[in-house]
Amino acid sequence: MKQEREESSAEAENRTVLGVDRNVDGYLAVTSTGAFIGNADLLNHKRRKYERRRARLQQRGTRSAHLTIQSIGDTFANWSEDFLHQASKELVNEAVSQDCTTIVFEDLGAFGTVFLTLQSSSSGRSTN
Repeated sequence: MKQEREESSAEAENRTVLGVDRNVDGYLAVTSTGAFIGNADLLNHKRRKYERRRARLQQRGTRSAHLTIQSIGDTFANWSEDFLHQASKELVNEAVSQDCTTIVFEDLGAFGTVFLTLQSSSSGRSTN
């Protein structure tokens, strides 16, 4: 999610930023406070395991293999969605615990920076 907006100098001075580096070896992200978020090795291991199993089943070419591919695909998609959701919640909780109002993502493997401004809990949105 990218959010671009004009901000006054007063807003810029009162903003506390949590920097997040992505694509760090072994982790999904590392924050400017030193917190390591998510185990990228586990995610990559599960992905490779799923891809190897799918490749074996595709070579079989039977209807049963096709149905199994769909089933394990759904299972992996659900697992990875939950895994990434837990990591994002951990990241937001880190920002909240450090009283940060803005999260800045930097991808160490690519150019660019993404800004995400946290909304206060008075907006009615939950952080989980």
